[in-house]
Amino acid sequence: MNISTIGIIGYGKMGQLIASLLEPHFKILIFERNKNSKVSSKNFVNFDSICKSDAIIIATPTSALEGIIIKLKESTSSTTVIISISAVLEYSKDVFAKHIPNHNIILTHPLFGPKTFEINDKKLEELEIVCTNEFNSTNYQEFKNAINKSKVKVIEISATEHDKALAKNHLVPLILSHTLKDYKFPMSSTLTRSAKDLKRFLESTSYAPELIKDYIKYNRYSKKELEEFNKCLNSTLGNIK
Repeated sequence: MNISTIGIIGYGKMGQLIASLLEPHFKILIFERNKNSKVSSKNFVNFDSICKSDAIIIATPTSALEGIIIKLKESTSSTTVIISISAVLEYSKDVFAKHIPNHNIILTHPLFGPKTFEINDKKLEELEIVCTNEFNSTNYQEFKNAINKSKVKVIEISATEHDKALAKNHLVPLILSHTLKDYKFPMSSTLTRSAKDLKRFLESTSYAPELIKDYIKYNRYSKKELEEFNKCLNSTLGNIK
């Protein structure tokens, strides 16, 4: 399938980044239900127009995914390439399988966001994306080749492997990041090397409470990891009393 038009559903920070990266190569159409007056684009269209695109990227919060899929079911053909970038792959897999199991679906999760891209000097080299072809998309190899050409590293694992790893490797650090930002860390320029490293970590993460809520609600492994983390935290605090 020759892809010339890509529709993006969701024009938050990640949707904007994806649009800016793809615009030099494709005609981009954007659907955003909650338009921010500070964000403008000549490419805003209605949902029906998005559904006529050769490929559609869903860049909404995970909480909005099922509603979007139900609308796509009514208006897209089975040959349309549908790419999800949700951070919870098992849930994404389940809702796609429930509503449009025979569509041309590619599940992905970019392991970077706008802040990481900016810190990386706005280069894609060394950034990573998880991809899984659990729906046997006929365009999966073409998609993977395009990602490799952009120099983003493709990590191919199952939805289950991804979600288990993310519950430990991303959710807990994200909670720590939010906590330290609320704590107003750091307070001065007198920082140890390790404190400077921690400061850089905080600078690379966005303040996104909704993302944490989605992890906890839709990633079935989150509760166990949070319980384990809480147990370790209580043990550490107990040891220093």
